[in-house]
Amino acid sequence: MDAINIFVFFASALSLIFGLLVYARNREHSTNKAFLWFAITVGSWALSLGVFRSGFENLELYARLLYVTAALIAFTFAVFMRHYEAEDDPSWYWYILVGIPTACILFIAAIPGLLVIDVLSRPGQESFIVLNTVPHILYFAYIVISGFAGLGLLAQRAYHNTLGARNKYLYIMAATAVPTSAGVVSNLLLPSMGIFEYNWVGQVSTFAMVTIMAYGMFRQQIFDARVIATELLLFLLCSISLGRVVLSQSLNEMFFNIAAFLVVVGVSALLSRSVYREVLAKEQIEKLASSLSVANEHLRELDRQKSEFLSIASHQLRTPLAAIRGYASLMIEGSYG
Repeated sequence: MDAINIFVFFASALSLIFGLLVYARNREHSTNKAFLWFAITVGSWALSLGVFRSGFENLELYARLLYVTAALIAFTFAVFMRHYEAEDDPSWYWYILVGIPTACILFIAAIPGLLVIDVLSRPGQESFIVLNTVPHILYFAYIVISGFAGLGLLAQRAYHNTLGARNKYLYIMAATAVPTSAGVVSNLLLPSMGIFEYNWVGQVSTFAMVTIMAYGMFRQQIFDARVIATELLLFLLCSISLGRVVLSQSLNEMFFNIAAFLVVVGVSALLSRSVYREVLAKEQIEKLASSLSVANEHLRELDRQKSEFLSIASHQLRTPLAAIRGYASLMIEGSYG
């Protein structure tokens, strides 16, 4: 088992853990349930690749399993995007509309010889998957259309929401667009050209998508642009540092890269926390200023009501007092004897 397989199995386990954590946070919410299924399919895809790269017998079966789980990711991703922050749950015919093409693609990927014709094992290199051209084009189109459909739902909701709510959708879009594009290139486009050396990039990038989504759902009160940009940049730095660990050529180089990776992760965590606290403090100050403004407005309203009350009271009291003073003056002057 090489370093890539270790990381792929690690990513598979963490995807499942993140899905369970989000689900445990609110088991009744449909969004959390949809995210759990999405995380399970992502973890299954990574697990399938790890088994495929482990050199077991019957590689053609594991290759078909790779494409089956990837198609399930596209389906669960579309379902999760439909449930995310939606005002209503999708109807049964929506599931039929999405499920029919998914079932067709799963059939194409699962049947021996239909999508995956054969797998050629190459010592010291990634195994070569022989693909049927027309089914692969259909498979490619399904994955791309499903991804754009999910992102389109987010874009539509972002367009129809206020700036504060819009940032949540932009966060999820940023977390999905880049990893999805990387997975399409490394696991669909390059294999169609016979290049399988980077087939693990898709699993790693999709795991990154699950991680960022789970992080955003746990801290969905913070969707400031600076937080998003900082987290994406730090994740990119950590990914590059981890890639150096995976591609190490010697044991000493691996130890050095692991130490550098741990330093980068530690500094990234501190920097992310600093930016998060800064934005959170700014929001709290804005909320406090808003509360003070409301309090001042309330005090001004009370002052206005006091002045109005005194004006009415003085006017109402002045009328009977004038009559009392007049009659008292007549009594003092003896006008009544």
